[in-house]
Amino acid sequence: MEVGWASTHPTSMLRTVFLNDEPLQIVESFTYLGHVLSSDSMDDLDIKKQLHKIIAVGNTILRRFSFCTKKVRLELFRNYCYNIYCKSLFAKNVSSDSVNVSTLKGEGELTNLELNETVLTDLLELPIWLRITRALVNKVNLKIQWTKLKSVPIAVSLDEVQLEMETCSELRSHQSGSSVLPSYSSGGRYGFADKVTDGMTVTVNSVLITFRSHAFHATFQLSRIVLDSKNPLWQKADLRQTRLKDVERGEVLIFKEMSWQTLRVEAKSTCDQALTPLRLITNQARCRITIKKKLADCSVVGCRLVLLMDDLLWVLTDSQLTAAFHFMDSLSGLVRQAAQESQKTKAVRKLEVRPHTHTNDLKK
Repeated sequence: MEVGWASTHPTSMLRTVFLNDEPLQIVESFTYLGHVLSSDSMDDLDIKKQLHKIIAVGNTILRRFSFCTKKVRLELFRNYCYNIYCKSLFAKNVSSDSVNVSTLKGEGELTNLELNETVLTDLLELPIWLRITRALVNKVNLKIQWTKLKSVPIAVSLDEVQLEMETCSELRSHQSGSSVLPSYSSGGRYGFADKVTDGMTVTVNSVLITFRSHAFHATFQLSRIVLDSKNPLWQKADLRQTRLKDVERGEVLIFKEMSWQTLRVEAKSTCDQALTPLRLITNQARCRITIKKKLADCSVVGCRLVLLMDDLLWVLTDSQLTAAFHFMDSLSGLVRQAAQESQKTKAVRKLEVRPHTHTNDLKK
């Protein structure tokens, strides 16, 4: 295919290109990786294709989910249609000046991003008593090897990340127990797109997390964070070896490891100024994460964390120990409420698995 020649040059003047002794056809447009490339370097055909796609998907949602509530239909539309033609769900107020992308090379750079805190809260699977209020990233680099997506992970590199979090006065709605799909979910069975997303490698130079509750404020500073996929023996391997699929149970295990160079934690009471601030420093630590997902809808069934630390520096005095118990006690009530809500959600999920069986038992 020849793309981008001047309209003043006749086709007869173009040099013929051969592949396996066969001449390549010169065309006005060509579809590559889902996008239409045109000889005039315009996006008209691609925009037209995306408009047809959003109309078709929107009509499908209206036809197949007409019995659902308005809230569910809006969430489905947002998941399936809102991100068509490069409209991201993960960032807010993205301008053309902050994006530099080379699609064919699989490289991209974004600067001064404000992330969608709602989507990020769902993506990180935070407990329902905790939410993100603000998320900023000054620079993001992306590297995709299109021909090796099955075996080589997508590499995402972030420079500086700032997160602001707070406890919820009222528990958030439990996504897994709701009919509304998470903002990042594909909505269908565990497929190729989910494998690519779960296999991503993320590196971050520095992270500053500010945590606020009614009893205390805390800051977490992490440097040189790396999140990548591992095999069941916690060794670096081909992406296809970092998952264990059980078709009979309809579940898949995903193995990830997060490591960081330093972690500094400082917490200070907002109720009692007499309490000594709590400080903690760790070096060269890592966390092994095992995630269990359902193949049917990609929902997370469970997660196992193993924390391994090389060095731990914690000068703990009596006053700091008192402050630590005070901080934990301030969160215990929210944690208990969240646990009760989680038990209710699991009970509802079990009923949804075998609705016909329970109905027949009631009739008898």
